Amino acid sequence: MNFFLQIDYEFLKWIQANRIIFLDPLFYWISSSTFIISIMLLGFIGLFYIKNKVKPFQIKYYSLLLIFIASSTFSLILKYAVKRPRPFVSHPTIIQLYETSTFSFPSGHTAIAFTLAFSLVLFSLKKYYVILVFIWAFLVAYSRMVLGAHFISDIVTSILIGFMFSLLIKPISKEWIVRKT
Repeated sequence: MNFFLQIDYEFLKWIQANRIIFLDPLFYWISSSTFIISIMLLGFIGLFYIKNKVKPFQIKYYSLLLIFIASSTFSLILKYAVKRPRPFVSHPTIIQLYETSTFSFPSGHTAIAFTLAFSLVLFSLKKYYVILVFIWAFLVAYSRMVLGAHFISDIVTSILIGFMFSLLIKPISKEWIVRKT
């Protein structure tokens, strides 16, 4: 087995062996509610920015929506291009605690959570909001490993996807603001 794949497997095995079992339902809920929480966050941010009726704020929000959709789409395309089996499929010692039928690489849940978290940093929201969203994003990433759905390389790649796509918000926003003003 490749050295990096072995590290991937050993790290996931360690996470599962050292998990706090009574927290499994919490991690299952965090993982299951990622898309709902993401949509709710986008909705609350949208209400604030659209209600504000200041064009630059509205444009930032539309940029966030565009980046969110692009990140999600890219992750999905990459997942079906790479077709990496789930950890519990390729390693029977990994316990499957989450129902899923697609491929492992990258983690769409993690990419979405970190796209939102990094994007909110660029929005210059109050620090405590950003900290809460980052805590949530890290819990999403950790939950995907605890539940046996992803390797650490899936998670790290997804965090990088979220970071890279969120960096596109400022140039897109500036371009749209210039065109609208």
